[in-house]
Order: sequence, then C-alpha cells, then structure tokens
Amino acid sequence: MLVVEVDGATHATEAERLRDERRTEALMRCGFAVLRVHNVDVAENLEGVRETILAAIERRTSL
Repeated sequence: MLVVEVDGATHATEAERLRDERRTEALMRCGFAVLRVHNVDVAENLEGVRETILAAIERRTSL
C-alpha cells in the first residue's frame, strides 16, 4: 500500500507543509507508505521516478 504524491511549488508554504504532514500521518495510520516526488522530476526524469517507485514497492514487500 503505497501512495505517491507529486509535489510542486504549492507545497512550499508552512501551511501547506503542515497539511502535507497531517495527511501523511493519517495515511500512515491506515497502513500506507507515502512517497513524495517533485513534479519537475515527473516531467523531466520520469524513468528515475519510476525506479524510485519500484524500489519503494520492493522495500514494502520485502518487510
């Protein structure tokens, strides 16, 4: 159970960071892992993002 969140500039303010933190905590209480990637990486390095996601899945399934 993995949530991939694509973050951008809208996550730069303190209020947004706090909201992200609360959402992450709620998801983790439900058993999810949260992986954040930057929207620039999705646009410019999709293969790297894919590899990061696959590595996160492997870590989750090997525990």
